Amino acid sequence: MEEQTGRRISLRLIDSAGLVLPPNIHLYSRLQPTLPPAVALNNDRELESIAQRWTDPIAAAIDAQYEATLQEESKVRRNPKSPDYLHHACLYFIDGHTVLASRGLTPLDRYALKRLADKLNVLLCIGKADMLTRRQLIAVRKYVTSDLRTAGILPNIYGFENWRGNPEDEEEDDELYDRAANEELQRIMPFAIVNDEGLDPATEPDSAVDVFGLPARRDVAPGAPLGRFFPWGTVEVGNPEHCDVISLMTTLFSTHFDELRVRTRETFYERWRTSRLLTVRESIRQSSTSQGLGMNLESSVKTRRESGLQRLVRAG
Repeated sequence: MEEQTGRRISLRLIDSAGLVLPPNIHLYSRLQPTLPPAVALNNDRELESIAQRWTDPIAAAIDAQYEATLQEESKVRRNPKSPDYLHHACLYFIDGHTVLASRGLTPLDRYALKRLADKLNVLLCIGKADMLTRRQLIAVRKYVTSDLRTAGILPNIYGFENWRGNPEDEEEDDELYDRAANEELQRIMPFAIVNDEGLDPATEPDSAVDVFGLPARRDVAPGAPLGRFFPWGTVEVGNPEHCDVISLMTTLFSTHFDELRVRTRETFYERWRTSRLLTVRESIRQSSTSQGLGMNLESSVKTRRESGLQRLVRAG
């Protein structure tokens, strides 16, 4: 990575558990308009509850990183070598065939995306894109874009429309290059991703096998093509004609690297920080008010007690 970008990048990956879709979830999107309002509302609440249970741990982890950043910033003497605690991008994978069956995103995906996109940069990816034909891939992208726009989530998904390039780069053709790069990225959103499966089973007949009786996955030699191997040919991970892995890596680590970091700190972290400090201030104010009421109540009881004693003295 250092050779490609000219700078050293410390990368931390966190693989979260996938969102388990209920059976026949694709039918819900089609049947929802025909359901009675009460039934539709009850189904919406149930699906939102499922999505919330899945996103709660992720949101808590993001908030914990924001809290660690705030604590570091609050120190009198800050550590100049303090690590970057923030999460700068979330790759959200969707299943292309589920999108085709649902004619859009599932309600669970919409709920999850709405919540995650409010906390960090979300980049949409289509998993197992090699299982889709070109016509199907085009349809998936249209369904997803239309659904996000209808749900009002599209402006919150990282879509590259506001990118202005590297602010430190002052080349004359920056503006033209930025426009061309962004138009290309918008054209291929969501990214079509294909995973490498290691060595070609046909070339490793005597190697160790996995639970399916196939050659176990092993690291390939440097320079060897990465991809998935079929009887009719190979889907190469590093071939832009086959998938968008290279475009995704370029986006994350080169063209939009600075934009992602700046957007994380200036938009998401500052929003969280403002809310956090307001909550702390309100808590302090309520605590002070409660203490004041306690002191006033104690003073009132003491005054009444003294008045009662004085009346007893006069009566005696």
